[in-house]
Amino acid sequence: MFAVSNNLLILSEGTSDKVITYGVRENWHNAKLKIDREKFLMAIKWMKFKGIIPEGGGELVEVKGSK
Repeated sequence: MFAVSNNLLILSEGTSDKVITYGVRENWHNAKLKIDREKFLMAIKWMKFKGIIPEGGGELVEVKGSK
């Protein structure tokens, strides 16, 4: 989720929880489709609570294993 969020920031695209979840679940790897969306949303809340928030630095992370 961190990598997806960071990619979105680098690309100046939306970084709402819904967009991040979609990016992780639907665009990252087919195996993630087996995980309920709510788990991703809970993880994003946890990341924010812990201050684990990307700043849009570095290079794009390649999406592997997508459809």
